[in-house]
Amino acid sequence: MQMRLTFFPVERWEKAVKTTLVKKCGTRIYWDEWAEDVAKIAQRHIERIGKLVRYNDEVSGSFKTFLHGLQDSLNPSITEQDAVEMIAQHIITVPVFDALFGDFEFAKSNPVSVAIERFLGVLEEHKIEEASDSEVLDDVYASVRRRAAAIQSDAARQQLIRDLYEKFFKVAFKATSDKMGVVYTPTEIIDYILRETDRVLKREFGQSLADDRVHILDPFAGTGSFMAHLIESDLIPDEKLKRKYTREIHSNEILLLAYYIMTVNIEYAYHARMGGDYQPFEGAVLTDTFQMTEESNTLDDEVFYDNTDRVRIQNALPIRVIVGNPPYSVGQTSANDNNQNEKYPTLDSRIAQTYVAKTTATNKNSLYDSYFRAFRWASDRIEERGIVCFVSNGGWVDGSSSNGFRRSLAEEFNSIYVFNLKGNQNTSDWKREGGKVFDAGAKIGVAITMLVKNPDSKEHGVVHYHDIGDYLSREDKLRLIREFATNGDIDWETVKPDKYGDWLNQRDDSFYEFAPLGITKRKPPYGLFTIWSAGLKTQRDPWAWGFSRPRVQEQMERLLSNMDAEIQAAKGEGRAIEYDPTRFSWTRRMEDAARKGERLVYNCDEVVMGSYRPFCKQWVYYDRVMNEMTYQQPRLFPLAVSGREKAERTYQQPNILSKITGKGGAEMTYQQGSLRCLENIVIINSERGPFIANILPDLELVHHGQCFPLYWYEEEQVGTSLFDGNDYVAPGGQTSLFGNGATHTEKTYSRHDAITDETLKVFLEVYPHAFPKRYKKDGGIELNKTDIFYYVYGILHSPEYRKRFESNLKKELPRIPLAADFARFSEAGRKLAHFHLDYETIDPWASIVEDGDSVNPGRTVKMTFGKCKKDEEHPKGQDMTVLKVAENMTLRGIPLEAYEYVVNGRSAIGWLMDRYQVRKDKASGIVNDPNDYSDDPRYIVDLVERVVTVSMETIAIVNELPALNEKAQPADWPAAWKVK
Repeated sequence: MQMRLTFFPVERWEKAVKTTLVKKCGTRIYWDEWAEDVAKIAQRHIERIGKLVRYNDEVSGSFKTFLHGLQDSLNPSITEQDAVEMIAQHIITVPVFDALFGDFEFAKSNPVSVAIERFLGVLEEHKIEEASDSEVLDDVYASVRRRAAAIQSDAARQQLIRDLYEKFFKVAFKATSDKMGVVYTPTEIIDYILRETDRVLKREFGQSLADDRVHILDPFAGTGSFMAHLIESDLIPDEKLKRKYTREIHSNEILLLAYYIMTVNIEYAYHARMGGDYQPFEGAVLTDTFQMTEESNTLDDEVFYDNTDRVRIQNALPIRVIVGNPPYSVGQTSANDNNQNEKYPTLDSRIAQTYVAKTTATNKNSLYDSYFRAFRWASDRIEERGIVCFVSNGGWVDGSSSNGFRRSLAEEFNSIYVFNLKGNQNTSDWKREGGKVFDAGAKIGVAITMLVKNPDSKEHGVVHYHDIGDYLSREDKLRLIREFATNGDIDWETVKPDKYGDWLNQRDDSFYEFAPLGITKRKPPYGLFTIWSAGLKTQRDPWAWGFSRPRVQEQMERLLSNMDAEIQAAKGEGRAIEYDPTRFSWTRRMEDAARKGERLVYNCDEVVMGSYRPFCKQWVYYDRVMNEMTYQQPRLFPLAVSGREKAERTYQQPNILSKITGKGGAEMTYQQGSLRCLENIVIINSERGPFIANILPDLELVHHGQCFPLYWYEEEQVGTSLFDGNDYVAPGGQTSLFGNGATHTEKTYSRHDAITDETLKVFLEVYPHAFPKRYKKDGGIELNKTDIFYYVYGILHSPEYRKRFESNLKKELPRIPLAADFARFSEAGRKLAHFHLDYETIDPWASIVEDGDSVNPGRTVKMTFGKCKKDEEHPKGQDMTVLKVAENMTLRGIPLEAYEYVVNGRSAIGWLMDRYQVRKDKASGIVNDPNDYSDDPRYIVDLVERVVTVSMETIAIVNELPALNEKAQPADWPAAWKVK
């Protein structure tokens, strides 16, 4: 097979770079437009090279040698596709660097570049025919020539390097960036880390970063900013810099493009300061830092032999200081990006022996995230003496799942310094957290952590902590960091870890006198509930959730058809599956199905109504195969395909519905029957507070929430087929149990109370006559399990409870106190449930004035606040009493108090504004339109008015809740409820 692949002359790249990178001389450099075009070219390069290495025998043989060398140099899990992408990156980027730094002949001096060029020589020998990309490049050149300018200063060139990485890399090689969790470090933070490390090094060891035999390593170098800044700074005097540069500064990077930029960045920083002849940076290593110390690691001596020598040299050195910004990736969010976080048996076993062994968390998976691996690797690498200083995800500082990590740090290190920069945008109190110090990237909090291991120190496990402050902007935070870097004058607070491994926001032990909501699921010992569950996790929300049932049906039918065809095609052709987000949505579960060659068939019966976000119902494809995780939801909301009968729900009776039994063997309402899920109600709670749902809840209905149900269902038996003689037979003769026209069976369910009999016994003992004024027809004076259910919902809304036990609720499942007034909390919980569940039929708020066409309000594209003059009360110039809801409708007179009802970190009205807008998913191109939800043209307008009522009534009910005044435990308090 013969093709032509064009290797563009350096002169053309130089011209393109100089004209494309600079829009305005001396101002910010933009790469976005250029990167988008080059990303397409890179993809075409990948496709052409991929065909060559598969179908050309000569190229294939050389490529296998190259791939093996790459696997030994980086990681054994490197695939053929990874190697092809790396070659394409090299083809596109090396001419750029030669254009930018032509005097230094980067391509001829860098050992990795030289190794790849040797393989490219094999491709060039095949006279590959002309690629069609030159036409695209010519268009790019023509567009940028009009605003061409030259870069003159060293400062501008350094800025160009940084922008090249940030603006080009994220766009042109997005999947690689996502996989490694690349985040770019502000200069202020780099300077602080280096200067503070130098100060502590002097104080602890009597040495400085400039001293002999102080080896400094950045194991996750990215663009090389840490080492480049160290070279540019005054921390190393001129007379010591050459030795430091050539022998004692080390930088590792796993991504080829980042490695190239890192090398150029550091080399240019040295050349700019010292002048003279070009001096390659021999401390640069292309490597997987985690892999290079694995016990099973093998090294390449055939392809990347010069790079391998550098690995051996570094591994033999006594590293004293490790600094940097470790990868932030917390596991791939979508397998559609074809990025799998790697496995490291040696490193992960060390995590299991330390961080995992010492945690009390149930879910320990997060302790294998990249930044925890980085801390574990660095802690072991410095052995018995040294300093580790990372800027990283700061969630570990107070996270419930990280107490094992905190305990390990206190055991392994003498002194721990934590500078909390905050900025967590995923908390209900996000305004207090202030701005993100990383301008881009995830909305997580950030901390600078310095770990000191000094066997001669008088300290052991001493935690020094500093909080940067509340409500600070990003600019304010960086200013403070800059000041602290210069003067080192931080007021450290000494923190004493408690018995739970908590450093901050330590728990209230009186919490453990209360009744646990849950202990273990579906097996003794139980808390109040026998079962609970996270919400539904589809991992493909744009495809599986939507306001329009027909659209969800069409999307999922198309998706399943595409994926099934791709699985069978890949299996037949012996190739990997393709990853095109406009046609496929791969996840771990779907990739397992692909490996097994399973059939995927659409089932229209599995599109049901769900609760996606607060006060936002949507249709969802509910399927154990196509949903990444259903957790326990099939036991809480099982699908039933048999007929239903209408029943009335009441919130005053012990049971939530009249006793009408459908063919499926469980009581159900008309509404639930039409949705094909058996009826239930679940209380969802997280650190952000409680909510409630009577239809299938999404995982993020309440962020990281757990659903505690009124009932759970057990499948008793499977009956005969509903469609005998009409079984669907998939292509190839395989009978499908999933498809349209599939073999449907009639399932019989037995419904169980989720609240235990033991719980009822305890509450009856404490509250023998909880409702002295309640009529017998309404349940009588004795409480029942439904009363307890709503009591829990009432307690979870108590401001006193949530404030007093805030730290506990952030770190563990709730425990429920025995409040003095059971009846008032239970009745309040029942009222709250009424407003939160029946919000679509609640009376609108009477004082709202409709300004517009009440009969035909028009479409809702995106709601906006009214405008007003900016002042102290309206800093953004927004009048929140006015809301333009639809094209022809503006609502006036919305009480500001309504915004005080916050659920899942946002006001109820804020959720309507966020969810009821037309959205287009960038990856798939799918449009989700809230106007498709109802045939009633006033639905969204009425919904806003009704949710204002819900908000006002909720605030009133919560404000009237009594004090807890909790009672003591009764004599028969279950032993399992006691905390040892």
